[in-house]
Amino acid sequence: MLKAERAPVDDTGARSLTWAHYQELSDGAFYVGGEALEQPPLRVAVTTPEGALNADTRAELVAEIGEIVDEFVGPYEGRLNHWAMLYEVSEGSWAGGGGSSRSPPSERHEHQGCLIAGPAGTLAPQQGETP
Repeated sequence: MLKAERAPVDDTGARSLTWAHYQELSDGAFYVGGEALEQPPLRVAVTTPEGALNADTRAELVAEIGEIVDEFVGPYEGRLNHWAMLYEVSEGSWAGGGGSSRSPPSERHEHQGCLIAGPAGTLAPQQGETP
């Protein structure tokens, strides 16, 4: 996330604003076409403030997510192993720590994002811990 936003990846403050959450489903809890999948696809949802990513950085992030998922679960035969969904929250539609996104830039956290991975269809954009 930070790499895609061109934020300092080793900066403690920037890292504290990039959270991750993982939720695992029990066996037999994921269905496609009426059949339980033994190996469901992952859903990776990334939420950023509006304008944090551009077309190039979104493409880089999606490619890197694909590499991470491939390394984590390997390819699935005949189907996708994940879906990546990128969400932007418009200016004024997010807040944290008592301050809104309309706070002066000096008071605003410029690099906020969220990365969530879990079986597809199980998660909505949330915040967790840096992966």
